[in-house]
Amino acid sequence: MSIGRQVERWLTGEPPGAGQATTHERLVAFEADVGSGRAAARRIGIAESTWRGWKKGASPRGANREKYQRAERDARAAATLDLQKIRVDFVQKERKRPDRARSLDARQLRIADPAAGQRIRDAYVAGGAAAAGKALIAEIKDPWYAEQLDLADQDQGDYGFVIG
Repeated sequence: MSIGRQVERWLTGEPPGAGQATTHERLVAFEADVGSGRAAARRIGIAESTWRGWKKGASPRGANREKYQRAERDARAAATLDLQKIRVDFVQKERKRPDRARSLDARQLRIADPAAGQRIRDAYVAGGAAAAGKALIAEIKDPWYAEQLDLADQDQGDYGFVIG
């Protein structure tokens, strides 16, 4: 699991091991979150007929798909990310020692700025899980952890960290 996916779970309250919902299931959940099909279409910035078409089975495409994804992430995400919830789980791999599972919290990563949670949330809404992962790494003030987690998130290197 990527760092961005972990951040997405913190923001949305998604339980570990939850599967990915289908597009139709996500459309129904989004409509329930905002109150009606009309409200959903307005929130996204599309015509109601487009929304009804999506609900009947048409797939969101192009710019409308991006609008929908952004609106959905905004509706699903908590108002802000509580820094106390930040916990990055990973496996540290070394040549001469057995692999060891580790977990780091915000204090260990030296994320102390109260506005960091809002910046991470904003990155998630604008660009999804991958952008949220990059925003979290940018907030880490411990340079060694920031570098190692960035490499692990990109799946580079034989040793170091494996996220998940």
